[in-house]
Amino acid sequence: MIKEYIEAKYGFKVHTAYIAEVKRDLGLLMYDAPNAVEELKQPRKYPIPEKVEAIKDALRSFDIFSDEKKRMYESIIVFAQIVLFPAEAKFSLGVDRYNIQELSGDENRKNAINDLKMAIPKVKLISKDNGLVEELEKFIQQKDEEQFNVLVTRLRKDLYK
Repeated sequence: MIKEYIEAKYGFKVHTAYIAEVKRDLGLLMYDAPNAVEELKQPRKYPIPEKVEAIKDALRSFDIFSDEKKRMYESIIVFAQIVLFPAEAKFSLGVDRYNIQELSGDENRKNAINDLKMAIPKVKLISKDNGLVEELEKFIQQKDEEQFNVLVTRLRKDLYK
């Protein structure tokens, strides 16, 4: 499907290993290949930029990012809630990356802000709404409920358009 799309649109072929490498770099969920080996005989080769862009285009066109978009947007909301309500978050939210129960409110806020910043490149990739990144950056700067509500509305519109 992806290989055929790229060949028809761009006129060149891509190896499935290149598709897997791009998906891996994007942090998309990957399943174990049935023919996977424990040790590679040769180091992985990364595709040239032209092929990377073609693969990303194909992934977008097949809406491969929709599940990833949902997960990403849910994470953004959770991290924003931690920023706004660190004390309440300790009792209602669980985050796998760090133990929210053991860290102080300031440490949780700092970690959540960092995670929001780290989400920006992925949002740029999975969303065609350039204003969404601007709203996320505004929230990171302002850290207030009004901007949070604007951000949630923007996320909702992008997800369910």
